[in-house]
Amino acid sequence: METKKTLTYEELMALFAEIGRKIEKSREEHDRKMEQSREEHDKEMAEKVYLWEMRNDGVNCLLEKLGALETEAFISNILKEPFDYTKWSKDLYCGLSLHELNSMAAEFVKNNYEPPQKVITAENEL
Repeated sequence: METKKTLTYEELMALFAEIGRKIEKSREEHDRKMEQSREEHDKEMAEKVYLWEMRNDGVNCLLEKLGALETEAFISNILKEPFDYTKWSKDLYCGLSLHELNSMAAEFVKNNYEPPQKVITAENEL
């Protein structure tokens, strides 16, 4: 037959203190994991918002430049055929000299650049 040990008051208090420390440690670990999870979730959400805004800006740019019908055709074409933009952009000006690229850039700026309107500030008005 097994005998039960009787704990003294000090032993009982030490046992409760040890249990309290283990609970506190467990709570801290849980809180740390929750904070890490929140940070990861916040990063994921920020990335999703960024990508959504980028897509939205891109579609708006296409709509502005091409119109609704051509934008739809463009997006449909991109979805049908795999398109490697990085490879395309590397090959786009392949074989052109620096002088030719500079001439093309100057012509583009000449035809497309609109200088900013004069900004009126308190200093300009005086």
